[in-house]
Amino acid sequence: MKHTAIVDALEPGDASGRRAHIRRHARRVLDHGPQQRAQHPEYFSE
Repeated sequence: MKHTAIVDALEPGDASGRRAHIRRHARRVLDHGPQQRAQHPEYFSE
């Protein structure tokens, strides 16, 4: 999921599309966060 898809959903006022994009993005962040944190600890702060 790219951030541009979320921005694109915001521009036309597509509320259902916006929610769907944000949900998918949030799910990916939660699913891949621990792996990303282990691989790139410099991206995160305590």
